Amino acid sequence: MGRLLKSRILLLLIVLVNGYATIYSGEIRDQFINLNEKDTGEYRSSEEKNIILEKNITSALRMMLLKYYSYCDYNNVKITNSNFERSDKNPRMFYIKYNDFLGYFVFQMDPEIYLQTPFDEKLIVQAGTKFARVGDENCGKNQPAPKSESGK
Repeated sequence: MGRLLKSRILLLLIVLVNGYATIYSGEIRDQFINLNEKDTGEYRSSEEKNIILEKNITSALRMMLLKYYSYCDYNNVKITNSNFERSDKNPRMFYIKYNDFLGYFVFQMDPEIYLQTPFDEKLIVQAGTKFARVGDENCGKNQPAPKSESGK
């Protein structure tokens, strides 16, 4: 019985010491946490923030068009400020409109600072809309011809 008690106490001490070491791991960790908490993207200009936001929304829209609708021309999707608007209630939620597609994206972190994919998304297409899907015979006809390697 005494041996079992000693082994349990020893195991408890090992767990406590190991947990203490991971919680208080050092000066570099503390510097990183302090810097990360202060990182609000203030060093980025409004133009840079707008570019990052448009990249996030454009890539999310491309992924959704291909994933849910097999949209053929997804590589040529371009988003500008006139195609989306920020929600009044959630600053990380954006409503979008692209051709006959309407939807929204919700990002986990500030999409003007961090490149990311949305964690919540919905995209619907208006009834009766026709578009080329991947695998259709019309797919790729509106896309520019690929450039040859020789440059001719």
